[in-house]
Amino acid sequence: MMTLVNFLTAVFETITILMFISTYVDKKTKAQNRYLYIIAAVLLSVIISVSSTFVKLSYLNLIIISGSIFFVIYVYSKKLIGSFLQTMVLVVIFTITEIVTSFIIVQVAGITLKQATFDKNYRVLGIILSKLFAFAVIKIICLRSNENKPFVIKYTYWILFIVIFATTTTSVYLLFIFQYAGEGIKQYNSLATWCSFGLLYSTFFALYLYESVVKQSEKEKQLEIERAKSKAREKQVEAILDGNNELKKFRHDTINHHIAIQSYFEKHDWEGGIKYISDLSNLPMFSANDMDTGNPAVDSIIDSKRRKAMDKQIEFITEIQISEQLFVNSMDLCTILGNALDNCIEACEKLEDDKQKIISISMIYDDEALISKISNTAEQLSNVFLQTTKDDKDNHGFGVGNIKSALAKYNSIHSFRYDNGEFVLAFVIFKN
Repeated sequence: MMTLVNFLTAVFETITILMFISTYVDKKTKAQNRYLYIIAAVLLSVIISVSSTFVKLSYLNLIIISGSIFFVIYVYSKKLIGSFLQTMVLVVIFTITEIVTSFIIVQVAGITLKQATFDKNYRVLGIILSKLFAFAVIKIICLRSNENKPFVIKYTYWILFIVIFATTTTSVYLLFIFQYAGEGIKQYNSLATWCSFGLLYSTFFALYLYESVVKQSEKEKQLEIERAKSKAREKQVEAILDGNNELKKFRHDTINHHIAIQSYFEKHDWEGGIKYISDLSNLPMFSANDMDTGNPAVDSIIDSKRRKAMDKQIEFITEIQISEQLFVNSMDLCTILGNALDNCIEACEKLEDDKQKIISISMIYDDEALISKISNTAEQLSNVFLQTTKDDKDNHGFGVGNIKSALAKYNSIHSFRYDNGEFVLAFVIFKN
């Protein structure tokens, strides 16, 4: 039974060591020598298991295990001093957790240190609990490491970590104490050992699965941000192309306009000629409402949305005072404005024809902050979670999420609210 215990312990100890090493080893280097690492990990498990079985509790056992850990770390990192220091950290953690575990068992169970060390039953309990404590300490070190954080650590993770660790530790202890304190049956002793190792490994796999889910979620979130950026680029290009197309149309009709004006004046129809020229000046390329903020990206996206709104008989009001040199990335700003104005136009379209349809955007920039308010007339909101009302939910409904993702990249505050017949997005992006 002790041989099996030593083997299962060696495997778990190897997993813990590899977890520690992976925190400080470059992923690209590790991928290039994957098979070498697997062989080294298997050898480490075997050496720890054999040494614990035959050499047992002695300084020689400590030297053999320490040397094996150093060898594996050196294979991973190829750094002599770094490998030595990491080996010392791991050996110290494993040693201290064993000593602390033995002390706790002695105090709680009311036995002597000799019993805790050499009694087979308490020895198994001590091995399992010490490896669990060592895993917890090393896991915390890995999570707190500044070199390679695996994911954004939230308080929910720490709650999960504490709950899993506390319940596993308590369960393992009670399994052994309840069985060994009385007249234990041999097969039940084996069952308690198996269950304890099951809990030990379950602790690792539960945290591993949780981290994998969080990492995947963050990758999907990052992918969605990239999609939003791509969509913003597309909208910028569309806005530029729209302007170019309008200019091409005007150039194509220039001769015709010239002939028409000449005809009015040849007939001495001064009033008709003046009206024709006035109508001509209201064409999009001559519109006095074209944006000229000094920031081409913002100008193009607002002009594009303004033309779209005006085509749908929506009044579009702007009050913008910004400069070309913004501390906010132009792509992020276009993502915010593009999605917000699309939502405004969509909301106005849902209003009945006899109702006023207005979109208003104000934006002020100084050296410390960018302050903006985007509003539109809208019907009373029933969709409190701001989800899309479109039928094609797979390709729509990311507008608000994209706005929030872009704002989250900065020191910012924002609010979405419905107020007296208007839906309002207000946000402030601080420079520092």
